[in-house]
Amino acid sequence: MVKVVEERCVGCSLCVPVCPEGAISCYGRAEVNENCSECLLCLDFCPVGALKENNEGEGHGKKTG
Repeated sequence: MVKVVEERCVGCSLCVPVCPEGAISCYGRAEVNENCSECLLCLDFCPVGALKENNEGEGHGKKTG
């Protein structure tokens, strides 16, 4: 799942409409829910780099190996 770096998010909402899964909402700050498929499209639209690929955790997003 994509992670929001809260200190960097300015609440511009540019990431919301580009998410094909509708997994991002923004009410002051962006939030990514469990519907995130880790397509990472939103990363290209964040002007401040507040969205990052989350390499932590298990059982979320794309499976490897």
